[in-house]
Amino acid sequence: MRYRLVALFSAVLCAAFCTTAIAEEPKNDVKGLFLLTDYPAVTLRPGTTSSINLKLQNYGLPPERLALSVAGVPSGW
Repeated sequence: MRYRLVALFSAVLCAAFCTTAIAEEPKNDVKGLFLLTDYPAVTLRPGTTSSINLKLQNYGLPPERLALSVAGVPSGW
């Protein structure tokens, strides 16, 4: 009888701690401005062309104007 009571108490205690650990949602502390692409890298043969979709994502920053430029590319690119 005593072992059953200890086992039942342990099970209830474990269940209580497990549900509180699961119930806690992770905090979303991500802040910043991120430039995202669909793929981590693109490889091309010389002379071929390709298009890359870019997405500028704002996580938790106030709205502001932004100047976006690309450096180190051939003229006319």
